[in-house]
Amino acid sequence: MKSVVKLYLVCGIALMLAAFPAFAQQDVLINKKPLRDFSEYVFQRVNEKKIDLTKPFSVELKGILTKEGKLDPKTARFTKSEGDKGMIAVGKSFIEAINDSGFFAYLSKLGAEKINIALSQDENRLTGIITSEVETTQRARTTSSGLKSFLQVAQLQTKNEDDKLLLSYFFVTSNDKNLVVNFAAPREEFQRLVEKNLEKMTTKASIK
Repeated sequence: MKSVVKLYLVCGIALMLAAFPAFAQQDVLINKKPLRDFSEYVFQRVNEKKIDLTKPFSVELKGILTKEGKLDPKTARFTKSEGDKGMIAVGKSFIEAINDSGFFAYLSKLGAEKINIALSQDENRLTGIITSEVETTQRARTTSSGLKSFLQVAQLQTKNEDDKLLLSYFFVTSNDKNLVVNFAAPREEFQRLVEKNLEKMTTKASIK
């Protein structure tokens, strides 16, 4: 799995779901531009020393998905914003980029309406949880089981060690009608992956 951005977790989630047959069958087009724009935004802010990616933060959004798979602006609200102001802005911008990319259409086509997104980072780890309520308990279980199988196969098949490590940070569960996609990574290790990709972006920028 090769992410366009590889800076934050849901970019990986989006590509993971796009590759999974149950989701790939859905007629969903992912717009990668918002993800690239977000990547550039973080790159510039880090280079200008306006944000420190190691700082703790926590943001949470709750909302309702439209039939088109976008957050309904009338219902979507950030219900939690704590920690470093710069990283809060990054977390919120990331969620907005994922929404603009059209990723949530995968969930709405499964019948999901209510969605909860939580991102946080402390001194030990970076975590993210996307919880979406689907039509039935059985559908939540089936989709969860399928995603677990996909993750296992993807980890075995990928040749890129960074991608393999990134995949190992995901785990999927179901709770009643809720499909829950979790991401949990040791902060220092994930920071290494971020810095590695920022270095690549710096190299490309200098070549231009």
